[in-house]
Formats: sequence, structure tokens, C-alpha cells
Amino acid sequence: MSIIKATKEKVSKDISFIFYENNKIPRYRKIDKFSFSFLTYGPAFLTLISIIIASSSLYYAGTIERQIRSTEPEIIRELRSQNISLTSRVDELNIINEKLTEKLSSSVPEESGSGNLFAPVPGQKDLTSPVTIEVQDFKAQRVDKTLKVTYNVINLTKENKKI
Repeated sequence: MSIIKATKEKVSKDISFIFYENNKIPRYRKIDKFSFSFLTYGPAFLTLISIIIASSSLYYAGTIERQIRSTEPEIIRELRSQNISLTSRVDELNIINEKLTEKLSSSVPEESGSGNLFAPVPGQKDLTSPVTIEVQDFKAQRVDKTLKVTYNVINLTKENKKI
């Protein structure tokens, strides 16, 4: 057992180096094992982690780029259909605008005895119904303190329809 104890005690936690340079005195250096393993494996581990991160970010960026490119034609198709519908709507509105401009620029036929209280607006259509009755032989007489009015109503409708 003493041999086993002796070997365990001789195991050191440090690593030592002797540096020889040209004609100078050799130098002795000590590094603990943890620092040595960190200096040896640390850069390799950091390089591996960097490569993994870089490759995963490139893959992610490529996936996003493919997704954007696949949705781009749908957006273009939508915008084209909207453009076509808006262009047709503009054409319709231009035609309506031209018709209204023509109506406003045309003169209103003047009727001399129309009896209208208001002058018609240019481009306005006369939507009044044609005369269907006529009053003839209108007489007003004063009898005592009352007023007596007599008149004849003539039907002017086609086929003398009931009014």
C-alpha cells in the first residue's frame, strides 16, 4: 500500500515546460492542468460552436428567402388584379363623367308659358306628367254674401280613362 500512496502523491496537478532559446538560459514554466486543457480544447470548441451557429443562421436565412420568394408571385398576382379592376372602374367613371358634362353643356329648351316658378337646370329632364285634364268655362259670381264658381272639367287622357 505504501507504493500506491507514493504514486498518488507524486501525481501533480501542474504541467511543467522548459523552454530553450538559442544561446539563452533555459526557462522553466508551470501551468495547471485545467488551464492547459482550456488553452488546448477551448479554441477548437469555440471554432466548432461558431461553425454550427453560422451554418444554422445561413440555413434559416435561406429558408426565409425561399418563403419570401414563394409569396411574392401571389402578391404580384393580387396587385395586377386590383390594377385591372381599378382601371376598368376609372374607364366607367370617365364615360359617366363625359355623359354628365354633355348634359350640363346642352341648353335647356325654353317653354314660354310653362308657368314654372323655378327655372330648369341645364341638362335636367322634364319629368312632369302630361296634362290629363282641362278646365273650361270658368265663371265666378257673387250671390248675396257667397261666391259661386262654375266650370267644366274635360278629360284629356287616352281613351278617356278614369282619373
